[in-house]
This record gives sequence, C-alpha cells and structure tokens, in this order.
Amino acid sequence: MKRQFIIILVFASVIISCKVINNLSDDTLYNVTVLGRGMDCGNSFLIKFEDDDLGLPRNTFDSIFYEINLPKKYKIKGLKIRVNIRDPRNDELKFCTAMGPSYPQIYVTRVE
Repeated sequence: MKRQFIIILVFASVIISCKVINNLSDDTLYNVTVLGRGMDCGNSFLIKFEDDDLGLPRNTFDSIFYEINLPKKYKIKGLKIRVNIRDPRNDELKFCTAMGPSYPQIYVTRVE
C-alpha cells in the first residue's frame, strides 16, 4: 500500500511539473528573481515571477519555475532581472528526478 502511494505521489508530481502555460506574449518582459539552483533538474535555476499583473504565469508553487535557456551570467542567486518567456517545446523540457518539489518549466527567450 505504501509503495502504491509513493508511485501515485511521484506520478502526480510529474504531471504538475509538466503543465504547459498558454497565451504568453511574445514581447512582454516579466520581473523575476533568480532563486538559485534547483534540487532535481540538473543545472537549472529556479526563478520567481514578482509581478501580480494578469497574464503572468501562475502555479501552485508561488509563481516559481525552473528556467530553460537562462544565460550563465544571470544565474546568480538573488539577482533581479526582466525576462521574456514562452512555453517550452517538448524537445526543450529537462528531465527532472522529482526528488524535490516539481516546479513547472519555462523557456527564457530574452533577458534585460
């Protein structure tokens, strides 16, 4: 019974982390804070969206996402930046171990 519960919990985490965000604007810049390296997606860093405007990505993890394509020079814990984002394509998604919280992933197209 315990094993089945763990399998269901891991499966649910993977489903939540793979949720796709729709309707992202091609030219909107969002204020984010770089939180640091995540626990279970390789070298990906976590970013937190600071804006409360409509149209921003939302999730159950307080607007925290794994970044895809954030340039190395911006991977500094606590750094506040503005990013343009889009939904990641299937071939861009990173494999995550689900050892920690399963944050969704977002593709960064531009940083200012």
